Amino acid sequence: MSNYVSEAIKTPPVSKMDKSESSSLIADEMRIRIPPVEYEAVCYAANTGISFGGRLSLYVQFRICGGEYDGVEVPMICTMPKGKLRQRFKLFVQWALVLGRAPYKGEKFKASIFCKKMYRILVRDTKCKFSNKKLRPDYLQYSIVDTIIETLTGIPDAS
Repeated sequence: MSNYVSEAIKTPPVSKMDKSESSSLIADEMRIRIPPVEYEAVCYAANTGISFGGRLSLYVQFRICGGEYDGVEVPMICTMPKGKLRQRFKLFVQWALVLGRAPYKGEKFKASIFCKKMYRILVRDTKCKFSNKKLRPDYLQYSIVDTIIETLTGIPDAS
């Protein structure tokens, strides 16, 4: 299983467009929609960035391993708190699930703790709505990781 996960980390994303097509206004990759169930996936990247609302967020990228959706990439997005990280925040819960325990008071958070590990994840559809609160059509919905269910294995020797 370790070799399979190492290969999943090294292979390029399946949703990247050819550079010759990049003159389009459409983003280089379109988010995909898959059935909202549990999957085994490897985390290959975790970065912080500014979300649509201008808040700092953690973006954790997973690649599904095995099954019909092998190689499909789905993100998990956790809003970073403005103040202290509390137990009710999604980021705190996901960090605790990766550690296998609650973080200690004063423990420093590093996004890289998610990387190079195999997880069981739960995928769900986005809750995309228009400004008038009506749901967007199916073709504008996409999948994201709702939560990490458990850490299956780490990959200490993968690069």
